[in-house]
Amino acid sequence: MTAKSSRSATPKRGTTRHGELAALLKQRVYAGEWKPGALIPAESELALVYGVALGTMRQAIQTLVEEKLLLRHHGRGTMVSRGLTGNTIFRFFRFGAALISEDMPTARILVKETIATPEELVTIFENRPRKLLLVERCRMIEGLPRLLEKIWVPLPAFSALTRLPGTAWADRLYPMYAQRCNVVVLKASDHLHVRPMAAAESAMLELKRGNPGLVVRRRSFDIKGHCVEVREALADANEFELEMPVY
Repeated sequence: MTAKSSRSATPKRGTTRHGELAALLKQRVYAGEWKPGALIPAESELALVYGVALGTMRQAIQTLVEEKLLLRHHGRGTMVSRGLTGNTIFRFFRFGAALISEDMPTARILVKETIATPEELVTIFENRPRKLLLVERCRMIEGLPRLLEKIWVPLPAFSALTRLPGTAWADRLYPMYAQRCNVVVLKASDHLHVRPMAAAESAMLELKRGNPGLVVRRRSFDIKGHCVEVREALADANEFELEMPVY
């Protein structure tokens, strides 16, 4: 392949050369040519393919690294991100310190059903899906119920999960989305607020009636920036703890 191919790095008006190049590289990820977890060609090789200076290619790749689409690994090269994998919601709570192994927390599916898309969710998802899969589950740490979750994902993109028994669901959903639905969650946005728990919620979490609950409302996005999941997590607000640097 030569630099004169259809993968031209000539910048459009108002864009930088490395910015236009980054967009071309991004399209190769979107098209599935470079799979999550796969190493991309060396910078020097890509620079020759696109007919640009090595420094320009490095700038383009760095742009995608900063967007979390690519990851640099010293001594190995640059690879496409596998997306989020961990229990990131638990960082808001003191009991998150108990997550000392891959076996915690565990999850128990309470509800799994197909529903008509609620009006407030229609425009959040790409293509305005008519139906969603709703999943409710309880997250357990050392046998204790710690967090309740409601999860909405669009159909038919996640139709494989409608046929999956609740007992077969993984505790960590993002890797399962990638494996079973070919949906990679690259990033998420969280919104927090506090409200009194309903009687059933506090009972399920073995808390006093009316206990304050911290709600983490999350939107999860795929590699193209489309929302692919809405999640609402509820836990004891008295367990809230968050440390952030201030500069």
